[in-house]
Amino acid sequence: MYASLIPSRVLEEFYDADGVQSFLTEGGLFHDGRARDQFQQVQKPFFDPDEMNLSGPSALAQKLRASAYADELEALVGEAGWDDDRQVTFHAYRALVEFLKEPMFRPFDARIDDFLTGDEDALTEPERRGLEVFKVAGKCADCHLLGTLAWPQPLLSDYGYDNVGAPSRGEKDPGLGGHSGKPDEIGQFRAPTLRNIALTAPYMHNGSIHTLREVVEFYNKRDLEPERWGATDYPETVNHEDMGKLGLSDQQVEDLTALMDAFTDRSLLKMGEGETFPQAPPGVRSTESRKHLFPDWTHRLDPVFQEIQELEGDR
Repeated sequence: MYASLIPSRVLEEFYDADGVQSFLTEGGLFHDGRARDQFQQVQKPFFDPDEMNLSGPSALAQKLRASAYADELEALVGEAGWDDDRQVTFHAYRALVEFLKEPMFRPFDARIDDFLTGDEDALTEPERRGLEVFKVAGKCADCHLLGTLAWPQPLLSDYGYDNVGAPSRGEKDPGLGGHSGKPDEIGQFRAPTLRNIALTAPYMHNGSIHTLREVVEFYNKRDLEPERWGATDYPETVNHEDMGKLGLSDQQVEDLTALMDAFTDRSLLKMGEGETFPQAPPGVRSTESRKHLFPDWTHRLDPVFQEIQELEGDR
């Protein structure tokens, strides 16, 4: 859900109060940002040994040519490119990217959407109190933005990176720093959208925290109760300024946890048994009418794109 709206990975320029310049990474797919964009992201499961485990693009192209939808794909690729493994797989990746833009994946029909557009009855009293904590004492809205940027509705993330000090679990994961090579980015992971967060347990990049209540308690008292949470993988880059000792009361923790249910899309809650995909609610704009808003252009950097353009120009 909403993956098509995650911006491509970029370096954003910032200046602090003293005018000192710095650059921070934002956007990118997967928790560690190892895919620059969704075009890169959709490729990786085909070849990951823990997922489809194909040996390479030629093996994928062979399966695509033998698929039940091969005729439709060939019509898309064109006769001239059908025998070219690189062109066949390029079009398959593009088809996946386009599919993930479908309205059913971006309904924006959670109760928080109704509240933010003026329906004050959309949230319960505890949820309204939780929203105040979210915006002020909890500092959640600093990263999980309630305002709008490139998209007309809030995405509930700035898609920046941070090391929140998640408890260690399993093999160490260096996160963003593992592929950027920057020591200060070791252990950093991208801030997820909070949309549908109540449906996606367990939490943190490594699944080390099981419930949303525990997540809120972790952010609130991580630095005050280190024995409760145990060791973290990369303590040298943990953010101690914005989290870890928020000073929230038990009531505030409870209210903030309650708010998380308001981020769940109704279209997901309405799904019946056996339904593969949710139904887009009425009024969600078509992909074509929103074409200019999607962060989708970097496939044009792929050398295959230019080859396809030249082929189409010859038709």
